[in-house]
Amino acid sequence: MYLDIPECETWVWKEVGTSMNDYAYYSGRAHSPVNKYVASGSFLSGNNIVSCEELTNVGYIFQASLEELKIAGDMSNLSGVNHSILHGFNYSPENAIFPGWIKFGTYFSEHNTWWPYVHYWMDYKARLSALFQNSVLQADIAILPPFEDLWSRHGQQREPFPTLFQPDYTYNLCEALHQSGNGCDYISERIICEASIQKRKTNFWFPLL
Repeated sequence: MYLDIPECETWVWKEVGTSMNDYAYYSGRAHSPVNKYVASGSFLSGNNIVSCEELTNVGYIFQASLEELKIAGDMSNLSGVNHSILHGFNYSPENAIFPGWIKFGTYFSEHNTWWPYVHYWMDYKARLSALFQNSVLQADIAILPPFEDLWSRHGQQREPFPTLFQPDYTYNLCEALHQSGNGCDYISERIICEASIQKRKTNFWFPLL
């Protein structure tokens, strides 16, 4: 909430676009739980920029299709991202043996077979970013996860790869609400203390002034 441009991360797994598993954060997904937390913190602090290192790819390089890139990018936007930074350019010297110095990232290169068509997807993403950055997010449901209880028992975990859940649907709840047509944000006890009530409506707004 105190960062000028908070950033999260969206991944490309080989399972992206398949059926989602209720208790595995990556099965069928591209975004990670931290994306929604970063987006909520940014919007609640009055910052309308949510950056994302998007389409990080480990172990699936040279196999991702444009369809999977679009699915992953759409999931990223649905989690609240409105400023995507593509992760995938890899520099290699000419004398490096094939495939070159490739370690992380989707293979964005003029040597990729889908390179002539990727600009259509990039134009689409740019239009979404322009629209979302100039809109005011409306979330009608606030989620207060029991992190104080969880941390008191197990300590803090490194996001976006939590191994302990309490309750077990904590990281999937926002998806269920979105799919039901609702908007939501994760909040904290501090956010509640700073909230105001106007016309019987609770306004969670945390200006950092």
